[in-house]
Amino acid sequence: MLEKDLQVFGLSENEAMVYLVTLKLGASSALEIAKETLIKRPTAYLVLESLQRKGFIHIEYYGLKRKFVAASPEKLEENVDSLKKRYYKILPELLSLHKLKGQSGLIKYYEGLDGLKSLYETILRELRPGEPYYIITKQENWYELDATWFEDFVERRARRSLDTRIIFQESERAQRNIELRSALNQQVKILPKKTNYTSDVIICPQRYIIHSLTPPITAVSIENEDIINTQLQIFLSLWDSLPQLLQTRPESRAPSL
Repeated sequence: MLEKDLQVFGLSENEAMVYLVTLKLGASSALEIAKETLIKRPTAYLVLESLQRKGFIHIEYYGLKRKFVAASPEKLEENVDSLKKRYYKILPELLSLHKLKGQSGLIKYYEGLDGLKSLYETILRELRPGEPYYIITKQENWYELDATWFEDFVERRARRSLDTRIIFQESERAQRNIELRSALNQQVKILPKKTNYTSDVIICPQRYIIHSLTPPITAVSIENEDIINTQLQIFLSLWDSLPQLLQTRPESRAPSL
């Protein structure tokens, strides 16, 4: 029944019934709506007031008579958008509660570029402002895969106000990140020139990730609290051992990892 379907959009049983009747009748009085729905008149008024607040009903005046008019069913799409926004707002907190404390944890495998992108999107959804997002990377490999997508990801990540720290291997692109670190809301350090890691590492409160950006592209995500905490401490020790970098040129907007 349509009444049940409308309840999925946040309407109560009575609200769904009154909204459907008002759609069918057109501009109607509270008495007409009450008779059609078999709801008591005082209850009908309360339901109509609630529907007004939610934007499903508005009032029109015909002389001295007040009529209730249903909003277009397209209003439901606005409710869908609102529910999606609420979902994405609370999702990081829900995910943070979904921990594996007391268990051995999970190891998940991702294959291919699409699998890697999916993993990065998951990371971004999970993280809350101020949480650590630590990376050790050889950045050039990113841009050989899909520069446009990764640039967009970096911009979205920068807007999340995370504690983003990136340790780069020495390269021209890494030097550009020194110039852009404030614009992209990230701290940057550089490994010694002879260092050559062949895999990237990401550490955040929810997972520890190792992945390759050269074919065949694979990633391993470890979701174990003890392992994650250990890797966070190892990263910070490495971070503290590397020298601070001085910014030598003005910043400009450009992509980064």
